[in-house]
Amino acid sequence: MPHTTLRALALLQLTLATALFAQTPAAPAASPAALTVPRIFSSEFSARGVGQLRWIEGGTAFLTVEPAPGQRGREIVRHETATDARTVLVTAAQLTPPGASAPLAFQSFAWSNDNTKLLLFTNTTKVWRLNTRGDYWVLDRTSNTLKQIGGDAKPSTLMFATFSPDGQRVAYVREHDLYAEELATGAVTRLTHDGSRTSINGTSDWVYEEELGIRQAFQWSPDSKRLLFWHFDASAVRDFLLINNTDSLYPSTTPIPYPKAGTTNSRVTLGVVAPTGGAVTWLDVVGDTATSYIGQVEWLDATSILVQHLNRKQNRNDFWVGDAVTGRGTVLYTDADSAWVEVQELRWIATAPGVKRGKGAKGAKGAAGATAAGAALVESERDGWRHVYAVHRATGATTLLTPGDYDATITGVDERGGILYVMASPGAAAQLYLYRVPLTGGAATRVTPADQPGTHRYDIAPDGRWALHTVSRFDQPPRTEIIRLPGHEVVRVLEDNAALRTKLAALGAPATEFFTVTTAQGLPVDGYVMRPSQFDATKQYPVLVHIYGEPAGMTAADRWGGSAALCHRMIADQGYLVMSFDTRGTPAPKGRAWRKGIYGAVGATTAAEQAAALRAYAATHAFVDTSRVAIWGGAAGDQHAQRDVPRARRLQGRDVGGPGPRPAPLRHHLPGALHGAPAGQRRGLPARLRHQPRGGAQGGASWWCTGPATTTSTTRGRSDSSIAW
Repeated sequence: MPHTTLRALALLQLTLATALFAQTPAAPAASPAALTVPRIFSSEFSARGVGQLRWIEGGTAFLTVEPAPGQRGREIVRHETATDARTVLVTAAQLTPPGASAPLAFQSFAWSNDNTKLLLFTNTTKVWRLNTRGDYWVLDRTSNTLKQIGGDAKPSTLMFATFSPDGQRVAYVREHDLYAEELATGAVTRLTHDGSRTSINGTSDWVYEEELGIRQAFQWSPDSKRLLFWHFDASAVRDFLLINNTDSLYPSTTPIPYPKAGTTNSRVTLGVVAPTGGAVTWLDVVGDTATSYIGQVEWLDATSILVQHLNRKQNRNDFWVGDAVTGRGTVLYTDADSAWVEVQELRWIATAPGVKRGKGAKGAKGAAGATAAGAALVESERDGWRHVYAVHRATGATTLLTPGDYDATITGVDERGGILYVMASPGAAAQLYLYRVPLTGGAATRVTPADQPGTHRYDIAPDGRWALHTVSRFDQPPRTEIIRLPGHEVVRVLEDNAALRTKLAALGAPATEFFTVTTAQGLPVDGYVMRPSQFDATKQYPVLVHIYGEPAGMTAADRWGGSAALCHRMIADQGYLVMSFDTRGTPAPKGRAWRKGIYGAVGATTAAEQAAALRAYAATHAFVDTSRVAIWGGAAGDQHAQRDVPRARRLQGRDVGGPGPRPAPLRHHLPGALHGAPAGQRRGLPARLRHQPRGGAQGGASWWCTGPATTTSTTRGRSDSSIAW
């Protein structure tokens, strides 16, 4: 969320806290320790991280980007994982172009496989929401030369430049076409010739970027002889006009190809071409890709390609394996669900469970680490829990690796040690811990120490022996350290945010209380409550509920809350209870039925369960005043705030959501996933999604966050966390 938007949000929170509950006695005079808007949105309460950290050599060492001496530019530094011995690999002087007075200011970097060349991304500009267009430079460490690539390209027009595995070429997208450049000679070859705003090669359209997270849409084959790329034909997609009312006296419009529910999506095809140019081989993926989705692709070896192909309803994902030479293929494995399925980021192991190690297991590995005797590790909810399965590449047969009534998410693999690492949280959905399971399948063993509650994150090294470990709690900022696996021994603390912990302690605020309540319908719901610092259990307090309530995220998670949580704390200290609940439909690790229970009933289910959870909590806590309840949320949470919770019986609610324009119907991708409504069929959508109202909730108080950070988003036709309160 932009910094300026957060500041505006905080100001609005402060205003609402006063206006909504006029019956509440004035808060006590501020003390030197009191939170204020300027304090919250200054750097005073900013948690520190460790920046870019990249594992190399399997985990023996890692790279960081650090300020150069004298603060003139940055340098790339190698750290030995075990000892922290430090070596500067690339100096700021080496990153200074000939004739320039300052080193390049780079956003990201990549090494060639042999570590002799460094690719730097600079002068970047935004596409949709991320900076993915810019200039690229290559540092040849052997000759110590630095040169820009791209031939005669205009400034900041290259996208996703990527080394070939042999380090001899770089491929990139330039103005909707795919190119390959030979580094030794600088020769540039244009590989596609039909690029335009509606004919897109090597990158994605809006739907695939927004909903499937696909931006770079090309890949090198492991032998560097071919490039696989996506082609989007968006010619049948109608434009949505973004209206800019603020930059000048008269408004201007920007057309964006934007398929709404029931309209035509881009038709996607997958092509294979040599980096020297020539004819394109098109993969014969079965089905009309204008009414389905290509969810993910990857090379398995020099000629085999795996494609994840979703149907329009997104309740079936076919893992199709095709030949790069002929374009033909077959389905290896299918994941299906009566609600929806997810696209997978696959991990490969060289030997499938039950396959004896032998010559086959030592064959040439593809870009994904796949071998003929290997298996893909996939997640599926086919038995009611998110479990990990090994899918044998040779046969498509599956082996369950994580049996039991708990959800598991793949985090890392130690093939040599025979260990699969997963994130799980049996019995504590608001928190998250690391477990290990035998690669042949079996019981899970907790790796995270039992005396460390909270939410844990692990970036496990490729060899599975080391990890970057981060732990936080809602009121406690992150601590980041290097640990050794499987014993979880701390090797070195990289950042503990000690200064921030001291500042937070000086506030004297009570800890946020996490709880589980059982509704009248027997549903166990997790939530949290912030009480005023001067809390008196004999009094009643009005309630502000923070809501999201859908599959993209949890609000009642025990992880560092940052500025948003501090804003809530500021409101609580004015004499209110701030609460949040994760009802069914949120991605809590509580089983398939929990996460997909809203299928076909988004909104209605959430409204009823949020209200029931608050009633259940109030039934055992007399200090909750259910006659004074307000609710706010962003994106889907804003819709719930405006339409649903204020209507719940016996709760005198008021919404605090943005009443901005909501053209009907919504965009093409989400209704199919959450409601099973195929393209062209609006009837499958609930009435609330077929035609959106133009105002706030009935009987509610609608508020709108205006300012320079909100203009573009408001005209997009929906309010989200960056624009609505």
